[in-house]
Amino acid sequence: MSGQMFHDYEFVKTLIEKTSTKQGLHVIVRIHLQEYPTGVKTHKSEVDERRIQRHATIPELNYRIAA
Repeated sequence: MSGQMFHDYEFVKTLIEKTSTKQGLHVIVRIHLQEYPTGVKTHKSEVDERRIQRHATIPELNYRIAA
């Protein structure tokens, strides 16, 4: 990929979708361009920890929030 210019979202999406592994991983990409405000603070009492599924190795960086 060296020398590739990322000129638009569709180009990057196409490159990411080509990702796969020998074990059978295939990547599905969805682009969501909605803008969200930055700096929004949430009090700990507002967070439902039961919905957060943290990764065993790096929980502070890799987690899912269940619906």
